[in-house]
Amino acid sequence: NAFAISGVTENWEEGLYYDLLVNNEEGSIEGVLQLLPENLSRALGDFRSRGSFTFQATIKGPATRSQSPEIRADLSLDQGRLIHPSMPSDFKDVSFKASFQNGKDRNNETTVLAIRDFTGYFNRQLTEMQLEVQNLDDPRIDFSLNGAVPMGAVYGLLGSPSITDGSGELELQNLRVRGRYEDMIRTSRISRVQSSGRLEFDDASRTINDEQMVFDRGTLD
Repeated sequence: NAFAISGVTENWEEGLYYDLLVNNEEGSIEGVLQLLPENLSRALGDFRSRGSFTFQATIKGPATRSQSPEIRADLSLDQGRLIHPSMPSDFKDVSFKASFQNGKDRNNETTVLAIRDFTGYFNRQLTEMQLEVQNLDDPRIDFSLNGAVPMGAVYGLLGSPSITDGSGELELQNLRVRGRYEDMIRTSRISRVQSSGRLEFDDASRTINDEQMVFDRGTLD
């Protein structure tokens, strides 16, 4: 990615002062993902993009031992394509807007990361998604999803070498999950997480350790 940067930096007695504008009007999403913290870039860094991708950020304020500058960033992809080596099919006609800001206290606790109006197609099936993450030290997640997920297109993203194939579809209707990430990953605290929606299975299957597990029909509310 080629970023155009304009503005000033000043050397203060307490530290540096920034007033910068960063632009990228013809970028690739993988270049921006590499700028994320290491744990996030490891999970997302294999994604590639095609399409009209734009990125703009501002960095303003002092950087001292007790203060961080205000950071705001906006990025978007319009009618693009997302590609991942673990997916046999591309995610097509993808559009979304995303934003990042480190909040009023300019630290991890007041940081907000949001993805708005995400739409795209897997095998001609529409998927719509919204995501907001607050507080990177103790993340609170608000996630919603509508769409049909082809098992054959996404099984590779599960990251398990024992899962080697998938077929059929899993339809997600008005799926909503809200709560702390720490509660989501502990069965003893999962009751604190708000969740709702419907999962509908249509001849869906996964191959686990060379054995096919089939979800023929049914719904889960």
